[in-house]
Amino acid sequence: MDRWRVPGLGVVVVKDGEAALLKGFGTREAGTDLPITEKTYLQIASNSKTFCAYLFGMLVDDGKLKWDDPIKKHIPDFELSDPYVTENIAVDDLLCHRSGLGGSPGGFRYPNYTFESLL
Repeated sequence: MDRWRVPGLGVVVVKDGEAALLKGFGTREAGTDLPITEKTYLQIASNSKTFCAYLFGMLVDDGKLKWDDPIKKHIPDFELSDPYVTENIAVDDLLCHRSGLGGSPGGFRYPNYTFESLL
């Protein structure tokens, strides 16, 4: 944490598909006492696009989807604030910010996920 100049971080070690270690270290914000725990949401910037692109690429290679498939083809309940974009946005659009929509609010409509529902 000193080397990266961050007040805290989260660590996950996965073995055989299970979380062998899930632990937070340090604080959420410099100068506070709010600890990072195994349930703290941490921002990872655009790194998630790398993971998604890799996984989408595997699905494309397996013939399960195409880069230009509309999202609604695979996720019928997918909904954005703009009906036209909802119907026409494709897989590759999600990876390069081509929706034409700004950041939230007004972009994606997120359901009320809980931490446990994401595990």
